[in-house]
Amino acid sequence: MLHNAKRLFAVTILLLCFFTAFAGCVGTNADRDAALDITTPYTYTSVWPDNEYTEKLFPPENATVVSVRDFSSSGRYEINLTDITREAADAYIQDLIDSGYVSVADGKNDVSAGVLLQKGTTTLSIAYSGENLTLLITLAGETGTEQ
Repeated sequence: MLHNAKRLFAVTILLLCFFTAFAGCVGTNADRDAALDITTPYTYTSVWPDNEYTEKLFPPENATVVSVRDFSSSGRYEINLTDITREAADAYIQDLIDSGYVSVADGKNDVSAGVLLQKGTTTLSIAYSGENLTLLITLAGETGTEQ
C-alpha cells in the first residue's frame, strides 16, 4: 500500500506541475488566480464519484479509484486511480478524444505522461505513471472564465 501511496503522490505532483505549466493555454488570469489548495485532504474511496465534475465523463475500464480531492472552491475536482497500464491509459485518453475532447497539450517520456484535454467548458488534466492515473477536472464556469 505504501508503494501505491508513493506513486499516487508522485503522479499528483506531476499533475499539479503539468496543470500549472499549461493552465495559461486554455484560460484567463482568473483561472490562474483560482489556485489549488494542495492541503485539501484526500477522501479515500473505491467508487467513481457522481457529481457535476464527472457527469460528462466515464471512468477508464479496469482501473480502481483510490481517492478524490474536492477543489470545488476553485472549480476543480481530482480523481486518483490505480491498476491501470500505460496502454490502458493511452486507450482511455483516445476514448475521451473519440467522445469529443480535444488535446490542447501533451507530453510523454519513459516514466510518465500527461495530457490536457478540453470539451466545451470542461478541461481535463490527465497525468499517469506506472499503474497510477490522476484526473484533474476543471469546469470553466466555476472558475469565472468564459469559453
